[in-house]
Amino acid sequence: GIDPDHVPRTSDDPQTHYDLGVAFREMNLLDEAIGEFQKVVKGAQKGSYPPNFLQVCTLLALCFMDKKLPAIAAKWYLRALELPDLDEEATLAVTYDLGVAYEQAGDSRKALEKFSEVYSQNIDYRDVADKIRQLQSNS
Repeated sequence: GIDPDHVPRTSDDPQTHYDLGVAFREMNLLDEAIGEFQKVVKGAQKGSYPPNFLQVCTLLALCFMDKKLPAIAAKWYLRALELPDLDEEATLAVTYDLGVAYEQAGDSRKALEKFSEVYSQNIDYRDVADKIRQLQSNS
């Protein structure tokens, strides 16, 4: 058998992947960052979430936004919204960012839907009122 003492724990430690991902992203190595963040989430089974699941989903989404792939970014914001114990502030932030992703992906209908959700919870949230006005006048 394999001697457990000789297997480096770090290779599959979510925190290590997370830290590496953050470091890669700061160096603008987006593909490397995405690879590390995906490993953090990959370890998580459906219904069980690593402690930094929200950050990881958000960072993945931001990496894909930076790569000009807003449709993929949207998928990660949706994953973040699956978290059962998201507080209101986090929910608003993710929903807003999801709206931005849809907007950049050219899906005005979905963008408007997400911005309206935020607006219904907090009329003063960032520039959400302007976003809605803009999208409504474009459609």
